[in-house]
Amino acid sequence: MLKTYSAVFIDWDDTLWDFHANAYIAMEKAYDKYDLQRYFHSFQHLYNLYEGRNRELWAEYAQGNITKDNLQRERFQYPFRMVNQEDDDLAGQVGNDFLELTIQQNKLITGAKELMAYLAQKYPIIVLSNGFKEVQYRKIATSGLQEYITHVVLSEEVGVQKPNKLIFEYALKLINKKASEVMMIGDNMETDIMGAAEMGMDTIYLSKNMTSTTDYPTYTVQTLREIQNIL
Repeated sequence: MLKTYSAVFIDWDDTLWDFHANAYIAMEKAYDKYDLQRYFHSFQHLYNLYEGRNRELWAEYAQGNITKDNLQRERFQYPFRMVNQEDDDLAGQVGNDFLELTIQQNKLITGAKELMAYLAQKYPIIVLSNGFKEVQYRKIATSGLQEYITHVVLSEEVGVQKPNKLIFEYALKLINKKASEVMMIGDNMETDIMGAAEMGMDTIYLSKNMTSTTDYPTYTVQTLREIQNIL
């Protein structure tokens, strides 16, 4: 028999909102706007440089090793450095436009709306995200998912990032629940799954390849639709 829960915590980017697809489209638009073919072999060349460094920087940010400003500057300065074009002003312009263009995209992970509608009938839903407040609230407002969300807890407002236990403690206190009563859903093993598991929560890991190198996830799924069979 499956365990019952009193609430659901869920990550936002790449769990519900398709960050990678939306960022890809936004970067293409910025590439064309600034005629970046002058510096890069192709759009894919730029995107690969950006995406790899961006992933590293978000991991550093989650550990508290860099600031938000460091992350936002470096992820766009890095690709230009790699092609010997250290133009910080241009990198900053591209970065600012990229953020705005990303917010304008609205592709969701397949099954996100159906899952949220289903969960909202049974649980309070708390979005728990390391994303930046000036971006995340606008994404949520235009996503079509806002009506299903009970609370939004952002790391920038709490002062620590997942997997720090303090952000999970903050969210639990907000809804007056114990960790054992809550299920955490996310796509990032370290920040979402390990962080929540260390707090004593059960977890659902949304995995692209269905493999896990740890014992942390209570459940592992490949699609959001499968979660309805668990909750």
